[in-house]
Amino acid sequence: MKVTEMREMSIEELKNKVQEHKRTLNKMKIDHAVVGIEKTSEFKRMRREIAQMLTIITEKERNNQSESK
Repeated sequence: MKVTEMREMSIEELKNKVQEHKRTLNKMKIDHAVVGIEKTSEFKRMRREIAQMLTIITEKERNNQSESK
């Protein structure tokens, strides 16, 4: 998912996506431990997307707080 797509989403949508990505990442970790995953770079991509979404959520929340003052 691109950052521009993430920025267009609402805070609630982003929070739901973060939870979904975290579940997927945990499942990938378990699958890798049991069977092995060929594309281990997917771990890095998934962690990066989670971090980007959390950053955008923080930015939006801070922006909303500053506008309400």
